[in-house]
Amino acid sequence: MPSSRIAKLTRTALATAIAASGIIAGTAFTTGSAHAASSVGGTISRDEVLTRANDWYNRQVPYDQQAWTTDLGGKNYRQDCSGFVSMAWHLNNSETTDTLDVRSLTTRIALTDLQPGDALDNDPHDGNSPYGSHIVLFDHWIDKSSGQFAFISEANSNDDMTKGTGTIGGYGNAGYFGLRYNNIIDAAWLAGDYPVAGNWDGGPADNVGIWRPSTGQFHLRNDDGGITKVDWGQAGDIPVSGNWDGGPANVGIWRPSTGEFHLRMDDGSLTKISWGQAGDIPVSGNWDGGPAENIGIWRPSTGEFHLRNDDGSLTKISWGQNGDIPVSANWDGGNGTNNGNIGIWRPSTAQFQLRNDDGSNTRLDWGQPR
Repeated sequence: MPSSRIAKLTRTALATAIAASGIIAGTAFTTGSAHAASSVGGTISRDEVLTRANDWYNRQVPYDQQAWTTDLGGKNYRQDCSGFVSMAWHLNNSETTDTLDVRSLTTRIALTDLQPGDALDNDPHDGNSPYGSHIVLFDHWIDKSSGQFAFISEANSNDDMTKGTGTIGGYGNAGYFGLRYNNIIDAAWLAGDYPVAGNWDGGPADNVGIWRPSTGQFHLRNDDGGITKVDWGQAGDIPVSGNWDGGPANVGIWRPSTGEFHLRMDDGSLTKISWGQAGDIPVSGNWDGGPAENIGIWRPSTGEFHLRNDDGSLTKISWGQNGDIPVSANWDGGNGTNNGNIGIWRPSTAQFQLRNDDGSNTRLDWGQPR
């Protein structure tokens, strides 16, 4: 059957689950919704940490150890490097480089284990913060194999809010160590099941199903009402589905901690594809009109889709902005093909912006703003 039908239902269901979970936290969010995503001192997702950090960066909050400014929810934090990290983590207080390194608040991690929203600190907890103490917020890996990464920092009175790059070797030699906030989570997922859809049994229509994080198990409904259970994935994964090998629809997961898709083939075998990084959102669709569907990610920090084609090549498409929710399906009929297209739904305006084969934008107002 046309892969567009699978794509439409699957991605819409996934986007709904993502939207409801609060995983998307971006600069496009209204102050109220971003503030409501976490409570002061409570659990916070990596996406929200970076959203909060980018708010100060976008406002270019000046460095001033004697001044305070608000976060997205109106709480005041000190305008220096440790106050900035305290703000990004939504802490109760503006800590110092010294007091951020306490085990009741953070855990030390290897620099090679850094993930978005973690921090690099050079001031071990000993009760004082000497001149030159500094902390930066880890943004993402540029090239993990060489140790190159990107960071965000309230730097100093000359540079204020900055985004820069560094290398693990350079920072390690300078005495920096990794810190992970104890209340940070990979994604603010729903506590229950997640919906998926696809043509599981090769019949004339698509079917529904759920993926249960607590057991890592898909429960798929067939045309006759029967259930097929498939063990696939673990808590913290994100479910996906698509026609990976040209047969009926199959299931799969994307693992944010490794940036890896685990796709189940018709014969039950596993295909692993490294694609994306923590903070991305998985999508799938038949991007190149071939016999099978492909995988991809949408990167909220850049508003860019990274789509994988049958030959393994990458197609990048800039579409949307931080805070949007990605969707994909065959919006315009593919000129007689099954080509999938991408799009976004913008919560702040309740508007779909759908990309057609010719690159044009179809806007549809559907749903309620939030």
